[in-house]
Amino acid sequence: FTEELGSDALEYFEEFNEKTKPVAAASLGQVFKLRLKGSNRHVAVKIQRPDMIRAVSLDLYLLRHYAQIVEAIKSTLMFVGVLSHRKQFDVELIDCFAKGSYAELDYCNEAMNQEMFIQELVPRLNNRIRVPEVYRKFTSRKVLTTEWIDGEQLAKSSPDIIQKLVPIGVECFLEQLLQWGVFHCDPHAGNLLVDEQQRLVLLDFGLCAEVPRPDTKSITDAVVHLMEGNVEGLLDDAIKLSFLPQDVDKPNLLVELENIFKESRIQALQEFGDYQAIERRRKTFKDVSKDLNSVFYRYPFLVPDYFALITRALIVLEGIAVRGDPSFDIFKAAYPYALQYSISTLGAKEAIALGKALAQHGTPEPRSWSLKKWFTKIL
Repeated sequence: FTEELGSDALEYFEEFNEKTKPVAAASLGQVFKLRLKGSNRHVAVKIQRPDMIRAVSLDLYLLRHYAQIVEAIKSTLMFVGVLSHRKQFDVELIDCFAKGSYAELDYCNEAMNQEMFIQELVPRLNNRIRVPEVYRKFTSRKVLTTEWIDGEQLAKSSPDIIQKLVPIGVECFLEQLLQWGVFHCDPHAGNLLVDEQQRLVLLDFGLCAEVPRPDTKSITDAVVHLMEGNVEGLLDDAIKLSFLPQDVDKPNLLVELENIFKESRIQALQEFGDYQAIERRRKTFKDVSKDLNSVFYRYPFLVPDYFALITRALIVLEGIAVRGDPSFDIFKAAYPYALQYSISTLGAKEAIALGKALAQHGTPEPRSWSLKKWFTKIL
């Protein structure tokens, strides 16, 4: 702390010395709860562990050599015809992971991300979420000082609070993904709190991904095509999002995907609704995933690096939600918010088509009913 901010900085805090114990671990550092002198305000001071850059760099160096060996083996298998020819991604994956790791080691970068979320995202959600204030005076590359917020983890809250706040969380992350274009990529249980006013609190902004602007439109298109069951549209979206190359064999791939989606769509229509249906659908989804995996091996599919981080974030959010409501379905919860974004993005024609789907399969989320009435008037 003193190496980063100087010994004078200690004078601003009450009883901060070698005997002060941290209140939490923070992966690459430790967190201390301290009180500012001359006030009742408490702050969270995150201090990076010594020699982290050297330790992380060594791990990344070894991982990258391993990835190079994997790519060499796969290149041989492609050459002899065991695997289909495609772009290698193993080293690129490690490089992406390394970039994120070094970004997390720079607490100035985290402070900048946190301030950006305060200025941009909190107003977008009408102050229904909260992000701790940053104290720049006591922040450096290895020290981050922020407002201390008392609260319990969302995952450990009562079921009624989880049910109340998870829809806000879903809207929060869809807003980041579909509208803003900047995404909090580490919403694990310890980074989602509930404050005294029962607002959702976001913590830890060391790992954030920027969604390319053209991709926000393509992702919205993909959400709409998925809800419509438009496989050909989804295939075009996959190409726009760089999941597939421009020269992919679209006719043959379309036939295979339509067969898989047709079967899964029949199951979904038969099982729309209760908890048992959701459990069966999750089991069906595993079967569909196996079929899709076989297709992925035969065609040159690739997942953009930022999309892998987004997927992880939504999986974590659903895992927390299921603790409060076993019948929670993240697709169903996301429907009304994705629909609103699609209306503004795609225009009246697609909006009316989606309105018909909503009128038939409306969700129980409070916000969806006003949309349903609006669409009923149009129809």
